[in-house]
Amino acid sequence: MIYATLSYVWGAAQEAVIPILTAGKTLQDLPQSLPNNIEDTLTVTSKLGIRYLWIDRYCINQRDADEVAIQTSIMHQIYRDSVFTIIAACGEDPSYGLPGVGKQRKLDPAFLPFTVEDYTYQPVWWDAKKLISSSKWVTRGWTYQEQRFARRRIYFSDNGACFPCD
Repeated sequence: MIYATLSYVWGAAQEAVIPILTAGKTLQDLPQSLPNNIEDTLTVTSKLGIRYLWIDRYCINQRDADEVAIQTSIMHQIYRDSVFTIIAACGEDPSYGLPGVGKQRKLDPAFLPFTVEDYTYQPVWWDAKKLISSSKWVTRGWTYQEQRFARRRIYFSDNGACFPCD
């Protein structure tokens, strides 16, 4: 099965009861209102032609200690086997959104494309490594593992998206 994964900061604010998407469940089984990071990631994966998205928040029953133990012991496989991992390296929690994707966050205007005569230019002078390494996301132990085992990573920051090649 081809699927993508999401790496993000859960933050302190969480839904009181997080629904679990088990086999056979679909998007219609999710809450009407999703955190912006998750909503935006659904948009990105859909536009990239990926039908399935693994999100720990909904794919692991957080109320079942045995399931949490089993799932966390195979996280390296989950992230390794995904076609790519979207990394939300911005914001303090899932309400932040992916800049440039959703309605909540716009990219810094200094990094938007501009046209001079017949040529369009895309500014890229931001230091992706520096920006990512100073994010809340990089301070979390789980996100380190998710990044480490992901074969392909698409980072989202306030200044744009970055798809590094190893």
